Amino acid sequence: MKIQTKLTGFFIIVLGVFSYALVWISTMAYRQELNRLNVEVSAQRLAHIVNILEEQNNLLSQEIFLSLEKAQKRALLLVRHTEFARSDSNDKSFPLIINEDSRLLYRPLTEEQSVFPWNHYSINELIRKGYGELRFYSTGGERIIKYTVFRPWNWLICYSYPSDAIFYQEVYGAYFRQIIAVICCMLVAVAFLFWLIQKALSPLDDLVESASAMAAGVFPESREKKQYSKDEIGILNKAFADMAEKIREAINNLKFSCFFDLVFPCGGNPPTAPIKFFRHLALG
Repeated sequence: MKIQTKLTGFFIIVLGVFSYALVWISTMAYRQELNRLNVEVSAQRLAHIVNILEEQNNLLSQEIFLSLEKAQKRALLLVRHTEFARSDSNDKSFPLIINEDSRLLYRPLTEEQSVFPWNHYSINELIRKGYGELRFYSTGGERIIKYTVFRPWNWLICYSYPSDAIFYQEVYGAYFRQIIAVICCMLVAVAFLFWLIQKALSPLDDLVESASAMAAGVFPESREKKQYSKDEIGILNKAFADMAEKIREAINNLKFSCFFDLVFPCGGNPPTAPIKFFRHLALG
């Protein structure tokens, strides 16, 4: 396996771990922001229901209604009308209204009686406490109930929603786009990193080919001077090319000396004119 492939794989793993950590951090931040928004929205909707009840109670004080029962029925009708106008098929949140006798006065028509953990909490105790939060598991997963008390009628006003509810689709859209952006950036970075490593380490391929050829006894021919990079790989490649050239010249000189000794076995000074011819013949 080439070193380029190993380095590319290593950096891809590092980049993948970094991207995973970034996505995990983004997910945690998204969940925290989602929880904050859910708490804010549930508080606003609770306050809106309480305002409806207060308006009807004020009308009762002004004797607009003939009885408390009629004022309460009118209040429940307004709450149902408000929630129906706000209802969404994807929204699993809804209000609950319970009186001090543990009677469920209001719940969505599509929800069952199990919308409240009756066996785990005392209604009178919750009314006495005044406000708070409940968590319980139902068939659809964990749910959170924010509650407050409407004191004039001793009604427990609740707002129930899934723990992973999304009241603002814009937040989910922004989170989804962020994840897509991270994945796209990772793919672009991997492609650029692969190209950069291949370009930076490509001289090593020439170095390996030259070393393999020298091991087989084949030395490169003298060529025009090549431009090498100024980094460590370029310096190494240049030094290896110089070494190969010097070894090639030394071997050629050795071949010429051996051939010269065979032609002039008795020694002496040979005529200078045919030296070039003999050298060419010895190396040819």
